[in-house]
Amino acid sequence: MLGTINCVGTTGGYRLAMRAALKRFWVAYAVVFVLLAASVLPLCGLMFSCGCTILTGDRDCNMHHASGPHCPWCTGGLLVQIGHFGAILWASVLGTVMGARGGRVWKGIAGGCAGFLVVTLVGGLGVCWITGYPRWMGLDLG
Repeated sequence: MLGTINCVGTTGGYRLAMRAALKRFWVAYAVVFVLLAASVLPLCGLMFSCGCTILTGDRDCNMHHASGPHCPWCTGGLLVQIGHFGAILWASVLGTVMGARGGRVWKGIAGGCAGFLVVTLVGGLGVCWITGYPRWMGLDLG
């Protein structure tokens, strides 16, 4: 076509394509990270029925009660904080990368959110199993 420059096979074209891909990734992951940060407490309350909400934070969490059971995310210690939340971050990054490969930012956002939700739910069930917490997603596990 007249007026079209095809530079995919050149070094400059590769650099431009990589810059565009990195830009798509960072835009998508910024959105995923904001959604992740905003939904951790509501998901905590939903999964563990502990009282955590986005409006009150952990103020109403059962970790503040004298008797148990206490929320495994809020009282899980170093194992939960590094292990589970680290897995959540990596899953959201991997999902964002896999989704953004198609050249669309919304696919990166969808992939990152999917990775986050799957690892959060499965990891939450695992944390219940490891700690002996009796509730997950409204189900009585005890």
